Amino acid sequence: MTKRIRVLILSAILFVIVFSGSSFNVSAATLPTISYESHVEKLGWTSPVQDGETSGTTESALRMEAMKLSVEGNDNLQLRYTAHVQSIGWQDYVTDHELAGTEGRKLRMEAIKIELTGSDAYKYDVYYRTHVEKFGWLDWAKNGHASGSAGYAYRVEAIEVKLVSKGASIGGLTDTPFMERTTEGNVVYTSHVERYGWLDAVSDGAMSGTEGEALRMEALKIRLSDSLPSGSVVYSSHVQSFGWMKEVRDNSLSGTTGLRKRVEAVKVRLEGEISNTYGIEYRTHIQGIGWSSWSRDGAVSGTVGQEKRLEAIEVRLYEKPVIIPEPDPEPQPEPGISYSIYKVDAASLNFRSAPSISSSIIGSIPRGEEVKVFSIDSNDWAYAEYNGKTGYLAAWYLAFVRDVVADPLPLVLEVSELKATYENEDVLVSGIVLSYSGVQDFSVMLDDKVIAVTRKDRPDLETQYKGYPDLSNMGFEANISRDVISHGSHKITISATGNDYTKIIKTHTFSMTKAPSVVKIDGFTDGQLIPDTDVKVTGIALSPQGVKAVNYYVNGVLKGQAEYGLTADAGTYPGYENITNGGYAFTLQKALLNKPVNTVKVEVVGHDNSTEYASVMLKGANSGSYTFEAYGKTLNDYVDLEYQNALKVGRSGLAVWLDLKKNMDSSNFIYHDTYKYMFLDLGYDPSMFTVTVEILDQMLAGKGILDGTGEIFLAAAIEHKVNPYYLVAHTLLETGNGTSVLANGQKVEVIYAKFGDINSEQTPVPEEDKDKLVYNMFGIGAYDSNANLWGAQRAYTLKWFSPEEAIAGGIKWIADNYIVKAGQNTLYKMRFNLSRNMVHQYATDPAWAYKQASTIKKQFDLMGVNEELKFVVPSFMK
Repeated sequence: MTKRIRVLILSAILFVIVFSGSSFNVSAATLPTISYESHVEKLGWTSPVQDGETSGTTESALRMEAMKLSVEGNDNLQLRYTAHVQSIGWQDYVTDHELAGTEGRKLRMEAIKIELTGSDAYKYDVYYRTHVEKFGWLDWAKNGHASGSAGYAYRVEAIEVKLVSKGASIGGLTDTPFMERTTEGNVVYTSHVERYGWLDAVSDGAMSGTEGEALRMEALKIRLSDSLPSGSVVYSSHVQSFGWMKEVRDNSLSGTTGLRKRVEAVKVRLEGEISNTYGIEYRTHIQGIGWSSWSRDGAVSGTVGQEKRLEAIEVRLYEKPVIIPEPDPEPQPEPGISYSIYKVDAASLNFRSAPSISSSIIGSIPRGEEVKVFSIDSNDWAYAEYNGKTGYLAAWYLAFVRDVVADPLPLVLEVSELKATYENEDVLVSGIVLSYSGVQDFSVMLDDKVIAVTRKDRPDLETQYKGYPDLSNMGFEANISRDVISHGSHKITISATGNDYTKIIKTHTFSMTKAPSVVKIDGFTDGQLIPDTDVKVTGIALSPQGVKAVNYYVNGVLKGQAEYGLTADAGTYPGYENITNGGYAFTLQKALLNKPVNTVKVEVVGHDNSTEYASVMLKGANSGSYTFEAYGKTLNDYVDLEYQNALKVGRSGLAVWLDLKKNMDSSNFIYHDTYKYMFLDLGYDPSMFTVTVEILDQMLAGKGILDGTGEIFLAAAIEHKVNPYYLVAHTLLETGNGTSVLANGQKVEVIYAKFGDINSEQTPVPEEDKDKLVYNMFGIGAYDSNANLWGAQRAYTLKWFSPEEAIAGGIKWIADNYIVKAGQNTLYKMRFNLSRNMVHQYATDPAWAYKQASTIKKQFDLMGVNEELKFVVPSFMK
């Protein structure tokens, strides 16, 4: 390919034009300013403002559509920022003076993030807040945090931005800069999987199916969101014994159920008006291969004729670029055509849909990135590929690196069969790697660690690959010692790159089974009082490959390493017979135990880097309001039960199990001033502490429709025995301080036969109910897929036709279904129902109680709650 000298000449001319001119310096004592302007519906671009002034409107109900920002007064300080835009979501970051948002597309901005860059960024903080439809002014965000909303379809109407010295206060609230509600995705899909049946629906690129469990996908359903343009999603499956099935559309079943037949490949495409704006892309997880590359618009994903099952699928829409007809785009090269590698020589180079500066931008490529260039036209536009996408780049910002000629024979990477489970044994990875032009790079990795590889000749295979010019050292072996592989799930990655820059990556997930690590703490039980003086703590710590260290923590903070190798009898632990030196000891200082309840944790670290721990919760001063509830199984037993729930929603693997254990272990949170609210007793009796209507009305003052409803809250709280402070905090959280659509009433026109299923049969409401509003103050039944719809459906069935009925009825519902009658009187119990072996649980997110505790504590602080509260803490069998 010709390398044009004029590219370099033009680059030099542009450099002189762009970067010549006078400059000025700003005194170190002068604070730089941020100048910003907004593009507003009907008004266009507003005049630039700075230093916290308002840009946009606050009384006109007009959407902001775009922004431009820049720093003035410091050449070593710049900005990068991104906008969350209607129908687009978060855009790529742009820099000073560039447009974030859209212009001329009538799309609302919903949120923004702003960051400081440059060598002086560490000297300052950037604060910003947005005025959002129905919410008004939100609190201040800072340094890249989101300001605005997502999931509500609310417009940003105005913004204020201010630069301050690092650490300086903005002088306003910073608690709630961003409001987010998860909504249904654009494309929603589910798969029918061996052993599990139909999985819960996911959307927009999330995985449906399983990975690492060797389970076949047997069928799938796909549908589009109602918010998209009209049209259909059409799809077909290639099924074991049947071949390609007839195309179906819009949530119809493709594949089989009950026949134990694997799906081997899929094709998906769009039809109708939607196909003018969007395309659809998808990839599949294939038996023995792993994740395929992304296929688009009816192309095959999977295999045909290889008898390999599909195990999972991911599907998402992409927005088709607008193609400008002139000049005509150069044809995409046929496979095997040579190309060249160029490097981007600009701070950020726009990747365009056509060879014109007026064409749409499909991405931006940072300086130093390499791109494939297939051709350069007479106007110096390069037809190129980057990250799997093709488009056009301004060639005068590209630097030639090398030419590439495709090999006549493909890169070969074959790996011998690996086991799914290893029993405390070495793992041998072997196979062949071969490239016509030679292998440029080859590696074997265990998790994120590179493993040594031995290359060797394979004369037994030379006849099979005789077309390749160099067959020496085509074989490889990598022996991974069991000493460096911990108990649990691991991933092997084998990667090969030829000198023609083609690349193959293969992965394999396996489990290593070893005797479990053991750690015991002698002489302490949960709920025991802290010792009167410093005390010596002893116990046993064992690991299958030997113990590297024994660490001890107090209230989540590492305090030191225990002395290890002391005499202790470990004969009662399977796999560790006749070990007499597995003891440890350390001195626990009383001064460290300064919380009402304190956690002491002992962790054993093996030479294979495996870890296990034991912990004990000890009562300190002011612990009279803490009660420990003993449960009859170990923590690990309950985690195993909850893991079965995770499997039902397609979550699996060691990382999932460990995440569940972290969130279920009460010793990880009880010492924390905020997260202990997971264990707050949500029950109430007036004898516990006095709450008045005046106190609740003060908390609810100015909170929209909730203003003045303290009497209703208190009466229902007393009647149904639920903490009134918790109820007020809960409703303020769910209703956005009394401003949500659910809280302010909606009409219901039809009732769905199956709650939560928008495709189920509909029945019109009676004539006398058509003009009635329904209210929901606690988000009961408000499924994320369409919170307003399903929250209103639930409110109608429960006859909540007034705010008062919604408050009193919602409190009764919470009491009857969880806190009182079900005995789930803490956030922890609502999420993890230990007493019923992990059924009837309020949420599926393992961290739900942890997140809610933070919110409830913050709300209690804002409301000024200072009564003595009771906490109920689960204690597991050791």
